[in-house]
Amino acid sequence: MSTGSSGDVLLSLDMSYEIDLWGRVRRTVAAARHEAQATAADLETARLSLQAELAMDYFELRAADAQKQLLDETVKAFEAALQLTTNRFQGGAARGPTSPRPRRSSTPRWRRPPTSRYNGRSSSTRSRR
Repeated sequence: MSTGSSGDVLLSLDMSYEIDLWGRVRRTVAAARHEAQATAADLETARLSLQAELAMDYFELRAADAQKQLLDETVKAFEAALQLTTNRFQGGAARGPTSPRPRRSSTPRWRRPPTSRYNGRSSSTRSRR
């Protein structure tokens, strides 16, 4: 903008225009529009993924809370049973074990030699007639 000596104001205006004969500008604008849509879709995908992860974590937390409550109740029940048994034993209503329980073999049954049901000996050590 410039002012002349008589107080007139002159404005200059520059304008250029490119003829889009081959569609280059149109394709550039369409590509930019598609890229913006893809970016918005990526944002929504990330948001949905975070929401799904939050939901899974919430349900895992609720399951852990329920399991903790169940275990706490189980411990209380065992403590009450122990107290009851101790009271019965101390009051003379129950007797303690008189002999230790037999221990089970650590060898699986399928690996043990077969036993005779008559004398308890292994069938491989029986005498042959």
